[in-house]
Amino acid sequence: MNRQELEFANRMFQDEAFCREFLINSSIFSNPSTCIDCFGPVSQKSSVHFKCTTKNCRKLNSIYWGTPFASLKLKVNQIMELFFLFNNDASTNFFMNTKGNSSATISKRFKVYMDILVNDFSFSQVKIGGENVIVECDESKFGKRKYHRGHRVEGVWVFGLVERTPERRLVVRIVEKRDAATLLPIIRSSVLEGSIVLTDCWRAYNGIQSELGLAHETVNHSENFVEPITLNHTNTIEGTWNGIKMKVPARKRTKKLISNELVRFSWNRQNKDRKWGAFLNALARFNIE
Repeated sequence: MNRQELEFANRMFQDEAFCREFLINSSIFSNPSTCIDCFGPVSQKSSVHFKCTTKNCRKLNSIYWGTPFASLKLKVNQIMELFFLFNNDASTNFFMNTKGNSSATISKRFKVYMDILVNDFSFSQVKIGGENVIVECDESKFGKRKYHRGHRVEGVWVFGLVERTPERRLVVRIVEKRDAATLLPIIRSSVLEGSIVLTDCWRAYNGIQSELGLAHETVNHSENFVEPITLNHTNTIEGTWNGIKMKVPARKRTKKLISNELVRFSWNRQNKDRKWGAFLNALARFNIE
């Protein structure tokens, strides 16, 4: 975000009317033309409310209806500021220390933020790779069993595919098994024709060429990290695992919690250098869906 965009955002967070007008112009809010109950005509009663004029209805309609703002009991500019801070990875401690919010309040509002990201991520998922583009594949374990101290934590296997391109587009899936019946269908649905799939020598990958029709190259990690002749390596996916594990706290490396963390990491990478604009687009789409 450049300086001009930051100044605009700060004005939005400080001025409720300015923020509301911006959200209307961005198609995130819409002034209702008919009643949501009886579809009769409405008349404007305030900046946010429209009342049905049908005699037997008289329902009060809000421009917030059907949007995330309806469930969050704050002014729209305050909600947008929270979304902005979430979008920039502000910590729970930051909210508690500077905004005076409890951890429960933060969790409720962060859940709404994540609902928007999850919806947008599923809306925008595309295949990765392309003609002669290398796609590195690997599995990684998140979490571990703890018997000796604290509660028991079950590990989660995650299968990842990443392009070897400047964008490093990414696909990650939680998997119950690491066999061919599980991994090959994910590769088929996630990788474009013409791609070169690069893996280690795990036997589940043996059918990539024969069954999927994709070029397949390998690196034998039991002997080398980089193949001495082909120079094949999986440094891109290994670096991606490190990046994810730095972002995902140990307490969230469970089947119940890790899914959203993977979506958030993938969404952030997909929208690198344009996260705020991408979030505003995601917010508009959330109301359309």
